[in-house]
Amino acid sequence: MNTQNITVLLIEDNAVIRTVHKTFLEKLGCTVSIASQGKEALEMLENHYDIIFMDIGLPDIHGAKLVHQIRNHPKTKRPLPIIAITGYSKEKDLQSFLESGFDEIATKPVLLEKFEALLQKYCKSHALN
Repeated sequence: MNTQNITVLLIEDNAVIRTVHKTFLEKLGCTVSIASQGKEALEMLENHYDIIFMDIGLPDIHGAKLVHQIRNHPKTKRPLPIIAITGYSKEKDLQSFLESGFDEIATKPVLLEKFEALLQKYCKSHALN
C-alpha cells in the first residue's frame, strides 16, 4: 500500500516523542500537522485529516474527553480513524480508551513499522492497486 500523501494530525505534548513520531510518519510519505494540546487540536479540525494519532495524557484535556469532542466536532468527517498513543498498558485502561471512542490503541514506543501497519489498516483509500 502507498502511504504517500496521507494527512495526519499528530497530537502529542512531549517534544522528543513528537519529533520521533513526526519523522517516522514523514518517512512513510505522510503530511503531518502537529498539535501539542487538545485545544490546539480542536482548532486544527478546520483542516482535512485522514487519520489522527493522539497521546492520551495531554496537559489541558484527557485524551478520552478530547476524542469525544473530536467525534462530535462539526468539521470532523466520518469515518475518521483516531488512534490513541499511550504509555499505559494495563488491560482495563486500554479497554476504557476503546470505549471512549478511539479506533485502536498503540502503546509507546510506536515504531516505524507500527505506524505503517496502522496507516495500511485505516487509510485503505490511499492504496494504489
